[in-house]
Amino acid sequence: MYLLAFDISPLVDAKIPFSGPCIKAFFISLLRKINDYLNEKVQNVKGIKPYSIAPLSLDNCFSFHLARKSLIYNFRISLLNEEFFSQLITPILNALPDTVDIDGKKWLIRRVSLDKIAFERLYEINSIDSSFRLNFLTPTYPWKCYAESHGFLPTPINIFYNLIETWNAFSPIKFNSESFRDWVDKSMVISSSQLKIWKHVDISNAEEPTVFTGWCNYKITKSEDYSKKEHGRWRNSIYALGRFAEIANVGENRTAGFGVVKFAPSLVNSLQKTSTC
Repeated sequence: MYLLAFDISPLVDAKIPFSGPCIKAFFISLLRKINDYLNEKVQNVKGIKPYSIAPLSLDNCFSFHLARKSLIYNFRISLLNEEFFSQLITPILNALPDTVDIDGKKWLIRRVSLDKIAFERLYEINSIDSSFRLNFLTPTYPWKCYAESHGFLPTPINIFYNLIETWNAFSPIKFNSESFRDWVDKSMVISSSQLKIWKHVDISNAEEPTVFTGWCNYKITKSEDYSKKEHGRWRNSIYALGRFAEIANVGENRTAGFGVVKFAPSLVNSLQKTSTC
């Protein structure tokens, strides 16, 4: 996987909306500049899109924000399909303009950094408490196919089955998704949460979904249906998927900045509450 991180500043003080769709448009324009056919291939891929976007660091809801020209803000583009994007990294960097347009305002690109992360690296440390937290930093909503039967809230199935399907789409390390789903259903619950629900959101010709921001604490319990070894293996996978979630986002519309999360594998060091706008 490749992570492109941008530090930018507005040329003038700017009042801007949620920036995810604007940053997606910026990325699409870069791909078109390199090769319009490749852009169409990326955007029209069937199934899970091979990239995600974390919008401007001031974004956590749909209200307007005032960005000061004297300050530096950042956003990230995660390229999940290493095989596909490996030949495009250099052309992308060479095609970068000096400014990016966000809601009609020019922002100066001050710095761009590139990091490469192997899926194997996410497995290097497998240390997760029986209780952990996901902070939903930008509006999030589950895949429709899960939400119809599990509701539109961040249940363990809605979040982690989504993550394992995204992982399997791009990682050389594959999970048995149906076995994992069965384990999650029997071994994980929400222990507490603080969510803000957004019921009326206009998302570019799509239906108006119910989205949320905030946080959820999850608890891993020991099911008698699994051996200690099996339970430990799936529990370790939750740690890897939590780290992956910080790169790939969760749920629908990841390519427009939705579903950005922060993973806290231990509640001991994450008792502070996250703003929900």
